[in-house]
Amino acid sequence: MSEAGRRPRLVAVPGGEAGQGAAPRTADAAPTPPRRLWLPILLGVALALCAAALAGQARRAEQLAVRLIEVEASLARAEARLAAWGAWRGEVRSRADRLRADLGELDAALAVDPGEAAPRE
Repeated sequence: MSEAGRRPRLVAVPGGEAGQGAAPRTADAAPTPPRRLWLPILLGVALALCAAALAGQARRAEQLAVRLIEVEASLARAEARLAAWGAWRGEVRSRADRLRADLGELDAALAVDPGEAAPRE
């Protein structure tokens, strides 16, 4: 509060009466471009960043396509080996079945007393 007989003090407010906070311009300071000029510049920068990101994604997609082709070729080779293994296993089983049948016949032949049956040629 002011004392009796004293005048109130004036206090300087930054930005002056306009209240925008703008500093006073000097003769050699470049004027700032209007806001309408910033919008195309920002849109151009955003478009360039999007194009760069899209190019990076295209390269990644190409790499994944090559990898997919390699994996599909490997899968085809594995399926061919599996089919060959299955065929070999089937052949071995059929041989084993034939051997079991032959052994069964031999066992039956050994179980017969030679004096009871006529000899086989």
